[in-house]
Amino acid sequence: MTRNILRRLIAMPFLVLGIVTLAFRLIRVTKGGLRTAIMSDRQMNNPEVVVAAKAKWGLDRSLPERLGSYIGDLQTGDRGKSFSTRRPVAQDVLFRPPQWNWSLRR
Repeated sequence: MTRNILRRLIAMPFLVLGIVTLAFRLIRVTKGGLRTAIMSDRQMNNPEVVVAAKAKWGLDRSLPERLGSYIGDLQTGDRGKSFSTRRPVAQDVLFRPPQWNWSLRR
């Protein structure tokens, strides 16, 4: 039993790394990417604004660089800033739990 627990503990970091990498990749391949969440349609037509937004959010870096930065930020507890509230995501998650609607509507 000890061997089984030890084997699972050794495999756990690789599993977490795989899940984080998959989540990172899925976010990057969504329709429109992150730019559509950051900028409006009118801003997307202005090349200067697009270049500035890419530089600000690190979208001008290569994919491995962004993944490394993402994993480093996760390790330090930095979840980034919310595009909608402009506050740290960790703060939003802690102080604004989801509003569940448990009523049964028919």
